[in-house]
Amino acid sequence: MASLVVIIVSLLFTALWEVCLPRRRREFPALRRRLGNLGFWVANLLIGGVFAAPDSTVRQTLSSLSGFELPSWPIGDTGLSLLAGFLLLDLLQYLVHRLEHSVPLLWRLHALHHSDPDVDVTTAVRHHPLEILFTSVTYWLAVLALGIPVMIVGIHALAVFSTAALQHGNIRLPEWLERLLRPVLVTTDMHRIHHSVVFE
Repeated sequence: MASLVVIIVSLLFTALWEVCLPRRRREFPALRRRLGNLGFWVANLLIGGVFAAPDSTVRQTLSSLSGFELPSWPIGDTGLSLLAGFLLLDLLQYLVHRLEHSVPLLWRLHALHHSDPDVDVTTAVRHHPLEILFTSVTYWLAVLALGIPVMIVGIHALAVFSTAALQHGNIRLPEWLERLLRPVLVTTDMHRIHHSVVFE
């Protein structure tokens, strides 16, 4: 329930920012496009729900069925565990994203996300269901193999979603803040450059 609240607040906060301080004027009718993007999101939530991060029960069941013990997370310290888990999941996300831009078949799926004519907060949830299936299975297997605790996976997923909502938002930042954030974060203007339909 708390996860859903964070997701909805992220979307509504960015949408309100778009209304109050838009970065650019829209070129296409917003309602139909946004409803289509949200439709993809609802479908993908169902797919993502099937491949939720494997918890201890799933791990024990698979260990029993396979006959060998799956790797367990070796870091006991909470802070260090969270940091290491975040870095590993970020690296995994980067590698998967690179594959989506370099493998033609995966790009054909990911191109749906890049083809939104007006990038805004709903673009963050505009993904082909087969792309979500691929990424969900990849993450599920990686988390299983590395033994990353499900709590860390959940926190990372919420952080990624909230960041993606802001990165795709049609929102205006003060120039000084844009310059300050750009060396350490992918800002909305930086991410907009990434949104091309050209295969890399």
